[in-house]
Amino acid sequence: MSLLARFLHSSGVNVTGTDRSPSEVLLSLEANGINVWTGFQPEKTGRPDAVVFSSAVPKTDPEYTYLRSCGVPLFERFELLGALSDRFGCSICIAGTHGKTTTTAMIGKVLSDCNKKIFVHVGGECNDIGECLNTGSDYFVCEACEYKKSLLALRPDVAVILNAEMDHPDTYSDLTEIYNTFDLFLQNAKHRSIKVINADDPYYELRQKQNAPVTFGISPNATFHIANIREQGGRYGCDIEYCGKVLYTFDLSVSGRHNLYNGAACAAVCALLQIPCNVVRESISAFSGVKRRFEYKGEFSGVKIYSDYAHHPTEIAAALKTAHEVTRGNGRIWAVFQPHTFSRTKALFMDFCKALNDCDKLIIVKEYAARETIECGMSARALFGRMERKDKYYKKNVMDAAAMLIKETAPGDCVVVLGAGDVEVLCQLLVPTV
Repeated sequence: MSLLARFLHSSGVNVTGTDRSPSEVLLSLEANGINVWTGFQPEKTGRPDAVVFSSAVPKTDPEYTYLRSCGVPLFERFELLGALSDRFGCSICIAGTHGKTTTTAMIGKVLSDCNKKIFVHVGGECNDIGECLNTGSDYFVCEACEYKKSLLALRPDVAVILNAEMDHPDTYSDLTEIYNTFDLFLQNAKHRSIKVINADDPYYELRQKQNAPVTFGISPNATFHIANIREQGGRYGCDIEYCGKVLYTFDLSVSGRHNLYNGAACAAVCALLQIPCNVVRESISAFSGVKRRFEYKGEFSGVKIYSDYAHHPTEIAAALKTAHEVTRGNGRIWAVFQPHTFSRTKALFMDFCKALNDCDKLIIVKEYAARETIECGMSARALFGRMERKDKYYKKNVMDAAAMLIKETAPGDCVVVLGAGDVEVLCQLLVPTV
């Protein structure tokens, strides 16, 4: 939402906005000349020409109901995103259950490094391109989010699918429905569009192989083949082969094997856009990541703290695997996990249990309910109670979790803070200079 507000403001539109609580994002918007406030104040909204709201806003919101009663046109965020994307020469839309933010930021960095005129809409704060990158109207680069099927509002020139797994059980009943939605996303792409898909993901084999899209992956049959993989201290490098020849060689500056796929997707898109190979290679190698993607936050008393947005079992498993590679068995790994939404916790319960076993000590913090109530699924307390493992602890808030970590951790230990809610505050409590 904040990125769209910035884009409209920079385009000469009079923008105002509201949120339920203060934040650094609101302060930043205000510093940029956008009138914002907190709480429910319908009288401050006036009679705008249009209102854009996020999926987190309930239909009972006082400002929403007031504006609807006034007959003001109301649009969900993804509807505006779809309309804006058509104003650009080339829309590059990245879909998938995991990796969208990192891959979008990577592509944005490459295009920025070769001075292309772009607008990047990314769901995270990027170390290389900041919160918002808006330099022109040639390329529109954005995440194509599957929640509420919002990606179907987009008609990309380049459509990327990184992977497809079961998630958002409040939107999808099963994996088949997710596959169907990704199929529609590709069908919605513009005539003669480019489709880029992970050749190693079951979605490609089951749904798209017969359509012969451009592919990337470790599979030897991938159009852009990941070869000669190497790893040092949790950071990976590889060659990207095209037609049997090495097109790129890069060594990532960000940790985690999963980022090889993000890098390969970025490389494939940039090759198809005919971006110079040396720019692609150097830009991907120098990419310094996105906030809360296995982000090193600092240390206290010899204990290293990492923060990761992981809120799906596959993402948790990847973060903890990276922690093992970084620490190399020196010290214990503490996982602090805050479940995000009741429905996801229930739908993926067994997968959560498996992923969260790959640590020495586990702390589960009371869930971040977001848009849901307990009737939607399973609480963090219920997940904790049904997990069959020792060395597990339940904490009702991040303050209690911080107190335990300060008392129980030892020099050399590693703490990985996991979740998409307010569990991030824990890092600030442990490393106050963050």
